[in-house]
Amino acid sequence: MLKKFHIGIDARPLSTPVSGVGRLIAETLIGFPEKEKFEFHFFSHRPLHFGHEKLLNLPNVTLHIGKGWIAKKGGFYFNFYLPFYMQKLKLHLFWGTQQVLPPFL
Repeated sequence: MLKKFHIGIDARPLSTPVSGVGRLIAETLIGFPEKEKFEFHFFSHRPLHFGHEKLLNLPNVTLHIGKGWIAKKGGFYFNFYLPFYMQKLKLHLFWGTQQVLPPFL
């Protein structure tokens, strides 16, 4: 059986209209080689913008959206909720798409 590598991705840039960072994330994942070996977990405080929804059609992408009052602000979600949720999933790698990593990682 093929072992999958679980990679977390800060998908907050994908919750806004298509721009440079969001486009980079999208094109990287669409062209990613050996897709069957990797499972990508998107973490965002809001749903993806409709311009990025095609990424949810990829078979190896799972979207995790913050809920409740903690998800109202992206920075608060990223710094307080996300570190604990990521530990629960036991990710192999995390891509901080905005050049930052959550605390306690």
